[in-house]
Amino acid sequence: MTYTESMIECLESNLMLLKEELACLDHYPELTGTVITKIVRCSRPNCAACAAGFFHGPNVYYRYYENGALKDKYLGKKIRDEYIRKTEANKKYDAVSAEIREIERELERLKTMGSKRRANQ
Repeated sequence: MTYTESMIECLESNLMLLKEELACLDHYPELTGTVITKIVRCSRPNCAACAAGFFHGPNVYYRYYENGALKDKYLGKKIRDEYIRKTEANKKYDAVSAEIREIERELERLKTMGSKRRANQ
């Protein structure tokens, strides 16, 4: 077995394991943003804290794009943990998907290289 063949075999094995892992992961395609924290000024005109330069927070927001515009949605205590869990799950899903695509590109490159080598012999 050549080095290239052993690399292809190893990558195919890794690819299979990653696809199995991806199938077990949660994915929420409706959530394309991320969770952030911000210190904010309130809208009350007589707020003593804001008048003294001490703003409120950190408050938790969901940041996302809608029709090309950046939006922030305030996350109250009841839904904060759900959004954090879902966005973290999406990050993991996207990382595994990116790794799968990278391995598939490398496999295609190695297989093409191997077929060219065999054609030249």
